[in-house]
Amino acid sequence: MNNKTLQKKYTTLTKSLSEKSGAVVAFSGGVDSLLLLKAAIDALNKNVIAVTAYSPFFTKKELIETKKLAEILGVEHRIINIDTLSNEEIANNDENRCYYCKRQIMSEIKKIADETGYIAIEGSNTDDQNQIRPGKKAISELNIKSPLLDADISKADVRELLKHFVLPYSKPSNACLATRIPTGTKITAEQLQTVEVAEKCLHNIGISDCRVRHHGEIARIEIKNNTDVLLNSDITTKLKEIGFKYITLDLGSL
Repeated sequence: MNNKTLQKKYTTLTKSLSEKSGAVVAFSGGVDSLLLLKAAIDALNKNVIAVTAYSPFFTKKELIETKKLAEILGVEHRIINIDTLSNEEIANNDENRCYYCKRQIMSEIKKIADETGYIAIEGSNTDDQNQIRPGKKAISELNIKSPLLDADISKADVRELLKHFVLPYSKPSNACLATRIPTGTKITAEQLQTVEVAEKCLHNIGISDCRVRHHGEIARIEIKNNTDVLLNSDITTKLKEIGFKYITLDLGSL
């Protein structure tokens, strides 16, 4: 690794993990949790369990990707099914939804850690400190550790390290499907399924970095680029076919 500062950060990360008996990694398949899982394996060899929480907020595509990545890394991978919508505190979708959801998911991951005698860890990095994330409170309450944060690793560092290790590093950041529903609007399985299908339609025309916000009859599309691709596609027809009446483009929101 040519970047000595980055090498030092990664050494700090793996050294801190190597002092533990083992690790249970909250593994969403995003770049942060992927790097954390790689570091845990480097530090602890076989004493690592990757745990993916599969809920209505998690797409089937993301689940498939986590399985493939865990297989590439050769790590034990457990998938736990969590019905977040059966929890009224989450489904009601108030400003603390993320906290309630993170608490429910991380509590299950913590149980596995307690059963094995391993430490429970998750992939927050230094950039997350500057964002409003109610879920951080749940992580703290459950005493789940954030080794990337402790090693002063940023999102840019994460991508650079993954590139060095020849692991997928360019995957766009992707919040859970619940974020597509406006705060204060009760979340239903039908809404989430509609959003998942809508975003898949965008992926199919070559737009991977996108969001489709669900506002009842209105689909509000957010993209960073490829506006010409979107406008020259049949996306309006596709989204109307799945239940939206009006299709809007929100410029510069993503």
